[in-house]
Amino acid sequence: MPRRLFAKIINKSGVTLVELLVSFFLISLLMVFIVSAYLFTQRFILNWEDEISIYQEADFILQLIKNDFNNYNSIRSDDSALIFTDDILGRLTYSVSGGDIFKNNRIINGSGFSCVSFKVEKINLTYPTPDSILISGRYDYLRDYYQIRLSLKFKNKTESFKTWVFSRDEKTSF
Repeated sequence: MPRRLFAKIINKSGVTLVELLVSFFLISLLMVFIVSAYLFTQRFILNWEDEISIYQEADFILQLIKNDFNNYNSIRSDDSALIFTDDILGRLTYSVSGGDIFKNNRIINGSGFSCVSFKVEKINLTYPTPDSILISGRYDYLRDYYQIRLSLKFKNKTESFKTWVFSRDEKTSF
């Protein structure tokens, strides 16, 4: 059987037009599959890089704000700004304008990134301490924490992020 097959392929009459068309069709199908798989992979990688970029940018901004929460004594917030003050360190302001996030009038978000929303909320958390339960029998310890919400837009993707920061002491006011 293999000898007949090889004899047919090595036939001196050459390749017929039908065999040539079938081989071109099969090669073109293979090429279409390879190119479409390559393009799909390329598009997936580019979208993935955009996703990673927006997460890294949000992490950078939120870490800056969290570090300042730990360094300043007084914190105030309104719809347009987050203001930290300290006797030694002075005043520090985070604000959002035109899609940019400013730290003391310097842009901190990267180019191409736009801030869609920025909000800080003060939330009171009540939980028991061993002393409060033994002495009064109730949960009377309050601790403030702040929830920071940030929405960033990069190209056509908008992602929302949030983090929590416990206040360092009871001097903070909102």
